Amino acid sequence: DWPSAMGRRLTRLLVPYLLFSILALLFHPREDIDDLTILGKLFFGAALGEYYYIFVIFWMILAVPLVERIPRAVFPAIVGLSLAVQWGFDTGSFATISPFWAIRNPVRWMATFLIGWWVFQHRAAIRRVIEVRRAACLGVLGAIWVGLAVGMVGADGFSLANLQWLQIYTSLGIIYAASAGGAPAPRIVHWLSEVSYSIYLSHLFFVDPILRAIPRLPGGAAVFSTVAAWLGGLVGGASFAAAARFILGERRARAYFG
Repeated sequence: DWPSAMGRRLTRLLVPYLLFSILALLFHPREDIDDLTILGKLFFGAALGEYYYIFVIFWMILAVPLVERIPRAVFPAIVGLSLAVQWGFDTGSFATISPFWAIRNPVRWMATFLIGWWVFQHRAAIRRVIEVRRAACLGVLGAIWVGLAVGMVGADGFSLANLQWLQIYTSLGIIYAASAGGAPAPRIVHWLSEVSYSIYLSHLFFVDPILRAIPRLPGGAAVFSTVAAWLGGLVGGASFAAAARFILGERRARAYFG
């Protein structure tokens, strides 16, 4: 029953997003996007810059019924085509668009979405290979990652964009090869996964005050401010999620705050 399933998914996505966006528009320092109205900011995920993901995933959810109908035999070709399109956008080969629209372009992100779908379809076979050859997989991927990192030293323009694009997927491969089929994740990791949407929506309310309080100085001070902001976003967002679940209960907190 796709209509009801889509309704549940979109409700799960949009209700917490709208609540946090309203809080951001009321209490968070104004984002510098003066050419958008309040409704425009809500529609394009721009009440806070990091909310761009909501605009993208909204369209990915709407695409699910279409993606599900792609025959498995042609799915790899569709993935390859989508990767070529993403490469074209990321390297500027197709067009150069503003950062605001580049990160909100659903066509650009479709490759990542389809790769995840393909991996899920074949997860059992992929995990069997990884479990048998995990060290070899990590060694090859790690060597590729280091080679790309070395290549980025002194690179710029088109060459740098290519290397960065390849390194992103290599990094994802390393993470998957290191974790797939391994020991069960600790309970705290499962809990953080459950509240990750709430942390994502709330973390900037904690990160930005820390960055304003700690001057961004060169050298070690920059590392300190970055680590402090990262920890503030994680701990603050997780604490908010825990408090919401304690006060409202799991079901209501998840429905309203992610």
